[in-house]
Amino acid sequence: MRITVFGASGRAGRAFLHAAARAGHECAAVVRDPERLAGAPDARV
Repeated sequence: MRITVFGASGRAGRAFLHAAARAGHECAAVVRDPERLAGAPDARV
């Protein structure tokens, strides 16, 4: 499933992004500052 996570650099968004990636979903992250999302698992930023 393709998932877009808004606010992915925040606490809840980051946890959701990691959980979705571990479950095998294709993720896209929407953030104001891409530098804050360093280390995101296979997400399009």
